[in-house]
Order: sequence, then C-alpha cells, then structure tokens
Amino acid sequence: MAAENLVITQVTMSGIMVAAINYLKNNPRLTWVTKEKVTMLRILSVLGAAATSVGIAWVWNPTAHSLTITGLSLATIGAMGYAALKSFVMQEIVYQSTRNRGAVVAVPMAGQKYTPKG
Repeated sequence: MAAENLVITQVTMSGIMVAAINYLKNNPRLTWVTKEKVTMLRILSVLGAAATSVGIAWVWNPTAHSLTITGLSLATIGAMGYAALKSFVMQEIVYQSTRNRGAVVAVPMAGQKYTPKG
C-alpha cells in the first residue's frame, strides 16, 4: 500500500509541476517565461522536482521575521539529489506524454471508414 501511495504522489506532483510550468509559459504577463527558453524551463523543472521530492521543510515566522529550515544535512542533500532526479524524470515523462505536438488525429464516426491523411 505504501509503494502505491508513493507512486500516486509522485505522478500527482509531476502533473502539478507540468501544469504550473505550462501555465507560466502561456501567461502573457510573464514575458520572461516562454516556450522558446528551453534551458530556463529545464531549470524551473529541476527546481520544481527538487522542491516536490525532498524532505526539507521551511516555516516563515512573520512576527520574528525569521525563516526556519529543518531536515537539511549532508545525507539529506545526497538523498535530495537522487529524489530530485527521479522527480525530474517523472515530470519529463508526464510532459512528453501530454504535450501538444500539433498532430490532429481523425477519429471516424461509427460506420465510417478511416482513411489516413498524408
């Protein structure tokens, strides 16, 4: 049961990150994020993978104006690198399987014969 939950969580977080990056790319107010800036999009994807796959937590205390970070150690950093890599690969799988390649698929109606175009 725990492994199933882990897989579902990983796919869900990857889907959320892909949707967030696609939203950023399509937002006309964010001119610094476009689909042509592939390197920057990869960096955002890696940062998103790291943020969604690591056991590091942070809490902002507005009254004391302090940021508390917990769970950060050398072992955690090593595990973070591996977990971020796994999360990034999952994001790429989700993105590549859901992106629009501009292809139009014709689905014939019942009783019609399918004839491929081109």
